[in-house]
Amino acid sequence: MVKGKMPRDSTYRILLDWKGELAKAYRFDKASATVLLFGPEGAEVHRSGVQDLEPGPMGPILRAVRSLLASVGGAGE
Repeated sequence: MVKGKMPRDSTYRILLDWKGELAKAYRFDKASATVLLFGPEGAEVHRSGVQDLEPGPMGPILRAVRSLLASVGGAGE
């Protein structure tokens, strides 16, 4: 079911951490969903903990995504 909802464009990757290995390595907060963004070189460029999908908490994440996409020539604007 999840695979069918994922974009077919392989330019941008989304990781689903079913076993929790990334969560352990990056010490995620169990009280929230952690959103990590990595740049083209593999470095972490943004980290946010989100508990609600409200405009306030999502604003910094969306700005970081747009900035990252713009920096790699994607549809950031």
